[in-house]
Formats: sequence, structure tokens, C-alpha cells
Amino acid sequence: MVRLPTPCTFFLFFLACAHGWISKILLRDSIRIKKLNSAEPKVKLEWRPEGYETWIWKTEDKVDIKVNYVARGIDKPGDPLVLVHGFGASCYHWRHQLPDLGEDRPVFALDLVGFGLSDKPIIDYSPELWRDQVYLYPLNLSIDDHNKFIFLLPGVLVYR
Repeated sequence: MVRLPTPCTFFLFFLACAHGWISKILLRDSIRIKKLNSAEPKVKLEWRPEGYETWIWKTEDKVDIKVNYVARGIDKPGDPLVLVHGFGASCYHWRHQLPDLGEDRPVFALDLVGFGLSDKPIIDYSPELWRDQVYLYPLNLSIDDHNKFIFLLPGVLVYR
């Protein structure tokens, strides 16, 4: 008997493919093609088990949550880009894209609460919790214009 994939499997496959397509488009448009085609080995983000940078997020419930994030290209012009990993991943998921994207614009990748090197408090996890975290994150950065952030989530591109 042949077992057909569930609709959830198709949806996850679509998200994975969309994430790959969006990453390729951003890399193609943001980075010099010459560098991508060069014989030089690509640089990737180094792994730090202690984390990278920390933002203390104070939730509405007055809970302090340590959020791990990586920042590259802070001094570069251009609209800041915030990279948000998919379900079950971390900011290290973006290790190959971060160095290159940070050459042309400020780039930030954060670990969602409960993932990666961010705190994993005993709270009710929900899409609303992560929405609030991603929405409030840019307000804590030293960027002049908070209205020009580009958010890249697997399968979704949002310009605010």
C-alpha cells in the first residue's frame, strides 16, 4: 500500500523551497556576482557556543528573556535586514548568508525565544509571542530609522 504525504508535509516542503528561492534572490541582488563565482572559499559565521550578542527583552508579563542575536554590517548604508530562522532552527541557520549580506547593509539574525541560544523560559509559546519579539526587536537597536526594516522569514518577506 502506498502512503501519500500529508498536507502538512507538502506545506513544509513549500516553505523549505520558498526559503531557498528567497535566499538565492537576496544573494543574487545584494552581493557582487563576481565574488560568488570566484574560486575563493566562502566565509561563514563562526560558531560560538556562548552566543553572540544579547538583547534582554522585557515582555508584557514583566519577564526578562535573554535573546541571542548576530549583527553584521552595522556601519553600512541601506535598509537593515532582519533574518528570522524557521521552526526548530537558530540564527546560526543563516551562517552562510550573514557575512555576505553584511557587506552591503546592516544585517541582524536573532534566535526566537525557545530556540537556539536564547532563553527557554517556561511560558506559553505562541505565534503571537514570536510576532511580538520580532516586531519589538528593531526598536532596541541603534538604527536611526526604524520604519525601513526588511524582515526575512523562511517563506515570507516582509517590508515594514
